[in-house]
This record gives sequence, structure tokens and C-alpha cells, in this order.
Amino acid sequence: MAGSSAEQAADYRSILSISDEAARVQALDQHLSTRSYIQGYSLSQADVDVFRQFSAPPADSRLFHVARWFRHIEALLGGPQGRGEPCRLQASKGRRVQPQWSPPAGTEPCRLRLYNSLTRNKDVFIPQDGKKVTWYCCGPTVYDASHMGHARSYISFDILRRVLRDYFQYDVFYCMNITDIDDKIIRRARQNYLFEQYREQKPSAAQLLKDVGDAMKPFSVKLSETTDPDKRQMLERIQNSVKLATEPLEQAVHSNPSGEEVDSRVQVLLEEAKDLLSDWLDSTGGSEVTDNSIFSKLPKFWEEEFHKDMEALNVLPPDVLTRVSEYVPEIVNFVQKIVDNGYGYASNGSVYFDTAKFAASEKHSYGKLVPEAVGDQKALQEGEGDLSISADRLSEKRSPNDFALWKASKPGEPSWPCPWGKGRPGWHIECSAMAGSLLGASMDIHGGGFDLRFPHHDNELAQSEVGKDRLSC
Repeated sequence: MAGSSAEQAADYRSILSISDEAARVQALDQHLSTRSYIQGYSLSQADVDVFRQFSAPPADSRLFHVARWFRHIEALLGGPQGRGEPCRLQASKGRRVQPQWSPPAGTEPCRLRLYNSLTRNKDVFIPQDGKKVTWYCCGPTVYDASHMGHARSYISFDILRRVLRDYFQYDVFYCMNITDIDDKIIRRARQNYLFEQYREQKPSAAQLLKDVGDAMKPFSVKLSETTDPDKRQMLERIQNSVKLATEPLEQAVHSNPSGEEVDSRVQVLLEEAKDLLSDWLDSTGGSEVTDNSIFSKLPKFWEEEFHKDMEALNVLPPDVLTRVSEYVPEIVNFVQKIVDNGYGYASNGSVYFDTAKFAASEKHSYGKLVPEAVGDQKALQEGEGDLSISADRLSEKRSPNDFALWKASKPGEPSWPCPWGKGRPGWHIECSAMAGSLLGASMDIHGGGFDLRFPHHDNELAQSEVGKDRLSC
């Protein structure tokens, strides 16, 4: 370092001779202000002798030259000199001893916690079989384009899946279903089919105006009965668009313009009134649609679009993808097991789950996820589907809370043979049967949209408990 050892020793002796401790430290700080402490310089004996009078760097931030000097020498000597009071430059030397080491306090090892809908808390995640994780995810009902809700759900699951697989090194088996048999799909497929037939018939302007007028009557009733503000706004937008497209065609019919102009206005009205006409055509001719291929064409198209969307979002594909239409025999067997165990009953060709008997059992509890929603008829009917809540269907149940395991098919609906007559699966049983077929009696993770907790996921739990004689997850 700068200066000879003799000069440094003389300076340090004069500093040590100062009796006032604070004045000594300030004098040392001033002395050190002209010196450099850079890696590679060697220490003088005077540096070492004075350093050993310190227990720690000064607490006063203004004495930064002393603090810099102290830390530099401390590093060269191989570590801290021990704990003690803030910087004190002692007039006499004393033998220093190594202080007692204080080990860190023990803490609980870091463990993975995941949100558990059954407890509404983040619980420690413990797979059933070491590092193997079985995961079933409720996939989309493919009757229309995917929306932001789908993106939100499947991106979230993908993030969790990647963290489990890539960070925690779990062997994740991820299974997802495609719901391709459902009331929404049946109705939309019929509507699309009937509307395209209607368009191909090329109705005259007068006929189209009459049909739109007839279709507007039930539509107006539906609008007046709609209380949900978003749905009401959507219906009002359709109504206004149809009215705006109707007036020019009516004027054209009365003014006898060219055929080309009339045809152009007919096409505009057909496009604007598509939803309105589709509903009306389905209500008048839906029961006449008997070709089962009509009900498979629509979900195949939208499933393909869904996979394109997931690929664009960089969501990993599932390890196994299942479709309801490919698991009908397994679903029938699952329903039969529930009936055999006494928790299902046949009624007019349909089969229903006996929620009252299930809830009365000491071994079971209905509505584990959302107990406060049990008995919510609006939610229950939405879970049953628009085609399954007519007065005659509701009267088949022993309790309004019972839900369909198997639905007797009406005219205009796809059907499969079973012990109770031709019919189709209920929505909730589909997931239980597919998950059970692939993952066995239980699974580690069940994922799905938050809005599906009741009745869909609660009903899945109930079915799985009595269909497999044990809990599903």
C-alpha cells in the first residue's frame, strides 16, 4: 500500500496516542482518506496491528474510509473477525478468541402446495404413487368457437403442468376429454343443418319476410323473459340488426326494383336473421332430423379449431385425448354399476341419480365442493341442458335435485342402444366414466373451469363414489 511500513507505523502510533476514542477514529478516517485499498496490494504489519484493535466496522456512515479499510483488510485476512460492538479503536492490545458459531434456526422443508377446491385452501400436494401424477382435465364442449374463458383455463393448467413436470420432475400423465355429445351440440347441429337447407331452397323475398316475421314472435317473447343483462344485450342487438335488414327488403318488394337488387337484400336479411331463423326452424322441424352424421360433423369441426387455438397459445397437447362418442359402452356400464349399487333409478327410458339417497348415506356427502349451491334449480337445469328440462322430463325425477345419468333420446336426437332403451349419456357421467377408464379408481388432480364446480364436478364426485365404491380424488 502507499507509503513505507515505517511511515505507516509512525502515523498509526500518533493516532493510537489520542485518548478520546471518537477523536481517534476520526483521525484514522482522515489518515486513510488518501490511501487506496485495491485488490492485489499487500498489507503492512502496521495495518494488521491496528486492524486487530477493531471488533467491527464503524456504525457512523460518515466514517466510510475506516469502513472501506476495515472490509478490505478483513477480506485479505480470510473473513470476519467476530461480532461485537461498533468500531472501537482500543489503546491496548488484547488476545482475541474465535466467537461461538450460531447455527440457523430449523425450518420446514419447502413443499409444493396447490389450491384444493375441496378445502378452498392451498394444501400440500402428495401424489398417490411417488413421483407419478395422474391428472384429468375437463375439456371443451365443441359446439362453437373457443373464447377467452377457454384460453384462461387451459393456459393456467398448462403452466401448472409444466411446473410439475419440468421443475418438480413429476411424471405427469395428463388426460383431457372432448365433449362431443351434448344438448348444446345437438341443438346447434340441427339449427345449422336446417338453416342451410332453408337457404338452399332460395325462398322468395315475400316468403323470407313472412318467415322472419313468424320467427320474430317467439324471439320477442324470449327477449322479454331474459333477465341476464349480457344475454339481453346480445338478443337486442340481433333484433335491431334484423329490423334494419328487413326494412330495405320490404321497400324493394313494394317498389318493384331489379331482381338483382332484391336478391342482394334477401342475402343481407338471411345473414342478419340467421340466429333468429335457426331457432324457429329448429322448433318447427328439429324432430325430423334423424341422420346421426349431422351430429358428429359440427363437433369434429370445432374440435379441430380448438386444437389450432391451443397450439397457437403454445399449450401442450394432452397425453391422452378422449371423446364421449368413443366411450358410450363404458358409460353404459358405469351407469349400470350405479343402478346396481342402489343410487340410480330408471324412469321412462332415462336413468337418474338419486341425490336424496346419496345424501342420506353415512358414507357420502352431496355437494362437497359447493354445499351452499345444493338445491339451486337454475344451476341444476343448466347442467341438465336445454333439451332435458321440459315439464315431462322434470316430472320423471323423484327429486328436483336428481340429475340424468342417461337420457332417453327424443326424435331429432342421436341415440345409442342400452338396457333402458335408445338414448344418450348425461353430461356429468361422461367425465366420470372416461376418467375411470383411463386413470382407475382415483386420480391425483382433477381440473376444470371454476364455474363447473356445481353441479358438474360435485355430480362427478357423487357418481364416482358409488360407481367405483370409493372416492375419485
